[in-house]
Amino acid sequence: MTEVTVIWDDETKLAIRFEIHPGCGWTNFWEAVREAYRMMGEVSHTVDLIIMADPGATPPVRALANFKNAQESRPDNCGMVALVGAGMYAEILFNTFARVYRHLSAEMVFVSSLEKARAELAQRRSTCVAQPQEGPIATTP
Repeated sequence: MTEVTVIWDDETKLAIRFEIHPGCGWTNFWEAVREAYRMMGEVSHTVDLIIMADPGATPPVRALANFKNAQESRPDNCGMVALVGAGMYAEILFNTFARVYRHLSAEMVFVSSLEKARAELAQRRSTCVAQPQEGPIATTP
């Protein structure tokens, strides 16, 4: 098993899914980010990201700085980012990210399942406007 799998979520190519497994380091992460951004270049419409991390996959040191760099380097057609429940540590880390980098976290949502990620992204896509958030990343149970 590779540390990060990057695939189209379905044939519509409206979302790219990251599946992050234990052992993922920053080299793996950045290879996956580059692959996702390359895939986004294949289409002209907005593409959302679904990031699913195995509960045993914890980010290495410098997580906030690397996540900030990934958010700042997003292609123009990158839409919402749905973070699928990877445990308490991930939720704390991403809520911290939201407080520190509020301007980069407005298009992020933390959800508990892949199905809820798809539903949240579809709902937001249907409104065509991402709603800025106040405070920590929204959590959908």
